[in-house]
Amino acid sequence: MRSAEILTWAREELTKLIEIPSVSGKEQQILTYLEKRARELDLPVRRSAVSSSQWNLLIGNCSAPCLIFVAHVDTVEPAWERATAARVRGNSVWGLGAVDDKGGIVACLLALMLARKTGVHLEELPVAVGLTIDEEVNGTGSLALAKAFQPAYAIVLEGTDLGIAVAEAGHVDLRVVIRGKSVHTGRFEEGDSALLKAARFAGDLASHSFDSPIDPLIGRSAANVIAFHSGSAELNAIPDRAELYVVARLGRGISVQQVFSDICNIGERYGAEVDLVETGIPGQMECSEPLGISMDSRLVSALQKAIQGTTGRPAKILASPSWTDMHNLIEYGGSEAVVFGPGRLQDAHGKREHIDVRDILGCAEVFVGLLQQIHSEEFLIGET
Repeated sequence: MRSAEILTWAREELTKLIEIPSVSGKEQQILTYLEKRARELDLPVRRSAVSSSQWNLLIGNCSAPCLIFVAHVDTVEPAWERATAARVRGNSVWGLGAVDDKGGIVACLLALMLARKTGVHLEELPVAVGLTIDEEVNGTGSLALAKAFQPAYAIVLEGTDLGIAVAEAGHVDLRVVIRGKSVHTGRFEEGDSALLKAARFAGDLASHSFDSPIDPLIGRSAANVIAFHSGSAELNAIPDRAELYVVARLGRGISVQQVFSDICNIGERYGAEVDLVETGIPGQMECSEPLGISMDSRLVSALQKAIQGTTGRPAKILASPSWTDMHNLIEYGGSEAVVFGPGRLQDAHGKREHIDVRDILGCAEVFVGLLQQIHSEEFLIGET
């Protein structure tokens, strides 16, 4: 295919994926579509169990892949109307999931097709594409994938603007409850506003410096309030309760326990109840330690070479500022894993989510370069 034809193909494929709703927990429709689409493209595909009623998709001939390209099919729950009505503006496609992570899915499919046209014998490579569920909530899809295949290497598709993320920030999600004394607003001096106390807590938290070095890739460890609920205008009374949802980002050099303890100490000034958020999976909390892999990884070197060969520029080295499927691949799969993909993270999860299909093509071409290295045995992924 010529470049214009490839861009048209990618634009049409992405548009179709965006228009299939696939909120976490409701991925069956898009999985069924992608299973059928892979067969239409003459790509071997099979289901890989996550639970008795849920599955991931594995695309490729290999039953025990040494390298897996991982892209998730689910999206966040949209907070705006017509989120899945794809809109095309020139080379840009707009809609929920365009960046996170349906553009990545299209890049993977396109890479396999283009590699095949260059003479790469896909059926001879220990490589597969894993399409996972539930990345936006509990990560059960990549957890099952990591445990089932334990690949030596993994490339997790997320919007990095084609930079290589060799590290991932840790995170802690907390629920904070602050109490006060309610009185009629006409006698507010006699009350104790939980709302004002919560606002002061939020300010203290935002300015707090955790006792840890600044991570050169992740940045400083910090916490922010992302949701705040207190009072009702209809009551005309000072609120006696405020609830906040706090998310902390951790750089390497600080632990979940240290961040939790610091936030509890801040909360003590306001009599706050601070609790870790549960994931819904028994015994699992909404937190993770920061992690990463060595820059000396052969995967990083091979990917850098593919990027240089495709773009003519050296690869950007960075970190993922939030949790991705990379975490499960490293922690439970024992994999050397990086995050890499088209689009920009800051464009995801909102009305302005969009991606340029030229970036999808660029990502696919990088993957073709990587697959060519594997095919020529320049990158021996079967040896670790």
